[in-house]
Amino acid sequence: MKKLYILGFLQFLSAAIYSQCCSNGANLLADYNPDFSAPFIDVPPGFQTDNPYTFFPTPGTYIIVPSRNYGACFESPQTDHTTGDPAIGRFLWFDTSPTASQADPDVAWKPFNPSLPPATQNAIAVSPNTTYVFSCYIRDLARNPDCFSGGAPLMGLRINGQEMAEIDLALVTEPCCPQWTYLCTEWNSGNDTLAFIQIESRRNDGFNDLGIDDVYFGTTSAFEFSLGADTTICEGLLFSLESPVEGANNEWSDASQGDSLLITEPGEYWLSLEKDGCSGSDTIAIGISLLPEISLGNDTILCAPEAFTLSPVNTGGIIQAYFWQDNTLAPSIEVSNSGIYSLFASNNCGSSTDSVEIVFFEPPNLGTNQSACLGDTVLLSVGPADSYLWNTGSTNNSIQVTSAGEYWVETTLAQCSGTDSVSLIYFTFPSIDLGADTLICTNQPIELAAQEAINYQWSSGETTASINIEESGVYWVNASNGPCKSVDTVNITLEAIPLVGLGSDLNLCEGDLITLTAGAAESYLWSDGSVDDSKVVGSSGLYWVEGRNENCISRDSILISVLNCTCTFVLAIPNAFTPNNDGFNDVFVPQKAECIEESRLRILNRWGAEVFSTDNLNSGWDGRTKLGEAPDGTYFWLIDYTTTSKDKGTMSGFLDMRRK
Repeated sequence: MKKLYILGFLQFLSAAIYSQCCSNGANLLADYNPDFSAPFIDVPPGFQTDNPYTFFPTPGTYIIVPSRNYGACFESPQTDHTTGDPAIGRFLWFDTSPTASQADPDVAWKPFNPSLPPATQNAIAVSPNTTYVFSCYIRDLARNPDCFSGGAPLMGLRINGQEMAEIDLALVTEPCCPQWTYLCTEWNSGNDTLAFIQIESRRNDGFNDLGIDDVYFGTTSAFEFSLGADTTICEGLLFSLESPVEGANNEWSDASQGDSLLITEPGEYWLSLEKDGCSGSDTIAIGISLLPEISLGNDTILCAPEAFTLSPVNTGGIIQAYFWQDNTLAPSIEVSNSGIYSLFASNNCGSSTDSVEIVFFEPPNLGTNQSACLGDTVLLSVGPADSYLWNTGSTNNSIQVTSAGEYWVETTLAQCSGTDSVSLIYFTFPSIDLGADTLICTNQPIELAAQEAINYQWSSGETTASINIEESGVYWVNASNGPCKSVDTVNITLEAIPLVGLGSDLNLCEGDLITLTAGAAESYLWSDGSVDDSKVVGSSGLYWVEGRNENCISRDSILISVLNCTCTFVLAIPNAFTPNNDGFNDVFVPQKAECIEESRLRILNRWGAEVFSTDNLNSGWDGRTKLGEAPDGTYFWLIDYTTTSKDKGTMSGFLDMRRK
């Protein structure tokens, strides 16, 4: 069974006319250029006709054009159905051949896929026993301005050879300029798996120019739309529901049929609509929201120093956002300090604000115990309150105190009261004296002392009662007894100690002289009583000199030794001895030793161990050790010496000891 749906200004007498046809599923012709907008050069892709393509249509040809000025529509372009744009929109203009008839019609359009086998290039794959919908828009393009003459095309539709529709566009007469006419019909595939579809032009008298656009073939689906999510509107504000489908036939829940519905009351509203044979409905719930109306209550005085939760009372609409004076975004805040607190509460309809002053009673606070200097006046005061009572009898918020003791005050504020006390101690000023300005010598520190105080602060950063000074400068000390402070200053000048130096002890040869230079000082005193800055000496002895710069003295001494420098050093050592008590060569001693002032003899065995030593070179070694007689053999000797001219040296060698 087929259903045919024809909408437009069409007078069509056929029993196969039905009220609606819904063609809003997936278009199986989507790849066949169904709106004729795909780019082309010679032949538009995706479809075939019986006539050749041309750029200047004449009977028996076709073309793809964006608009057409002709016949009754000569003064207004006849644009395509898809976009209605005369510049970029396109549709198929089929100029029927002179031989077309109902018995032998021209094929004005059929799908074409050259990649398929030749027998199926015009076929669309379908599922058996499935209902499909075919639809398209058609129009007469060449009627004369009298709206009747000129010849109108006779359009036909076949699917798998089955006659689906025949429409005489000559019957579309209102308005005079022909409009796009919607054709929609249902087709059931039965046992077929391929659908061969073709639109035909079946009349050759007159102009018979047929326009085709927006071809559709596919299964139908439910028509869905949405009025949006359930929502809430603000009291007193106008709100309108809009039909989301342009050009649809609407029916609202109040039976109105406009494109919108004005909402003034809460409730449930629905819309049913129909377009292009498709219908659907949706429902939305509308609520009414009020402005927030908040109150933070009356100004409050709190006695206990505890946190207080401040929350608004709301007699209006639901609060969606909170904003306190400290930028807190919570519904309530913890208050622990006195002050003015405000809240800005809002929802989508507006806002409400309120403020409150919270006062936390602060008991009187006289602070810590105080100290003052004799003769000072101390002011004791407390914060704002309704009444005051001091132990002195005063009812003011402050008193002036000039003597030591304990003082208390009681204050009241509304229903709250509190007391506090403080002790006051008086101190005397320290008496300090760092003395007169003083000169000190380098490396001879002086002590600066400040007595009779509790605390000290020196200019050097120290905090002791006294400090040692080693450098020039102005020094001060700040000595304090409690708050009572005394300061004294002294100027310390550093005098450099004279730089005197006679050098290291010296040896002189007999007859030599040497000049001793004292160094840098303002005055000098030598060990012999002379006062020059230098002295010439040539005899042995201990010489000293003192240098003085004002009060600073420095002293140095030197030992001079006069030697006989004409003596020639000689030290001859034998290489063997025989300690057998025969009176001949019994002791290992130098054969000759001259000009030797000091010496030390050491005897080592073959393993390097010392077996004998003596500082008396002339006494020699008799071949004995602490353990008794040394065994015969070869030994190593070393002699360290100092000559009479103070030269030092070492001699060594091997010796052979034999008792037989």
